[in-house]
Amino acid sequence: MAPLSRVASSVHGRLAGLFNKPTNVAIDSSFVVFNLFDMPGQLKPLGIHMVSGFVWNQVRASRKPRMLIIDEAWQLMKYEEGHLVEELARRARKHFLGLVTITQDVEDFLGSPYGRAVISNAAIKLLLGHDKTTVGRGGRPAPCRTASGITS
Repeated sequence: MAPLSRVASSVHGRLAGLFNKPTNVAIDSSFVVFNLFDMPGQLKPLGIHMVSGFVWNQVRASRKPRMLIIDEAWQLMKYEEGHLVEELARRARKHFLGLVTITQDVEDFLGSPYGRAVISNAAIKLLLGHDKTTVGRGGRPAPCRTASGITS
């Protein structure tokens, strides 16, 4: 579906108000949160694209340390726009951007080629409170440990 047709309902239809006026968010603040939770499913890829583009433009505009934290990152990997997160993971550190991705089930994250690339580019991998079938038991690594390069 073309981006223009995806956003049409947000400008003229039942979702008018989402994109048809200037934002009231101070995006030049030192702490900015983009919450896509209430965004309708068909618009989430577009929202992801817009947020990723904004973050990347900010990072390239001025070289100063920044941190991007993506909670429920596995959801982003469901969409084609997941490649933007992958690109951030591959290029972020060269632009003083720290990238933190958070997910509850690492197997869902690893089910995507984008998610696998994000994990393989991570300098630190931290698994907290995961099920033993996910992280392995008895000294044998589970599939997620092997796929993500976690050895101990």
